[in-house]
Amino acid sequence: MHLTTLSKTGIGTANAVIVVKHTPKDAKAYCVGYEMDNSMACVKRAMAEVKVGDRVTGNCRKRTWTDMYGQSYTFEGPMKSTDSMTDYAIRDMKSGEILDGSSASGYGVALTIFQQLCPGIAK
Repeated sequence: MHLTTLSKTGIGTANAVIVVKHTPKDAKAYCVGYEMDNSMACVKRAMAEVKVGDRVTGNCRKRTWTDMYGQSYTFEGPMKSTDSMTDYAIRDMKSGEILDGSSASGYGVALTIFQQLCPGIAK
């Protein structure tokens, strides 16, 4: 899924905020790219089904952030395990688990959000 960024404030600080919106253009990109469906019905369905908050927030000093679904994470630095699929350890604060790097774990999205909120920490 893609979201449109409306504004950014406090990037790289303890009060980083990116305000986002899910637009019909975003829904169209999802439909064409993932559903292989170019129809307006898919766009309408995606707009109705995708429920996200209007912002992602982060505390770059503590290396924590919350995504558009309200899920919170902690960046724990470079992955120490040599048999891991990931470069960095990202902990899901609700489950306590380290994301395994699969798309199902949400690792890529979580890392991208952190990099946008707190540039220069995870390169």
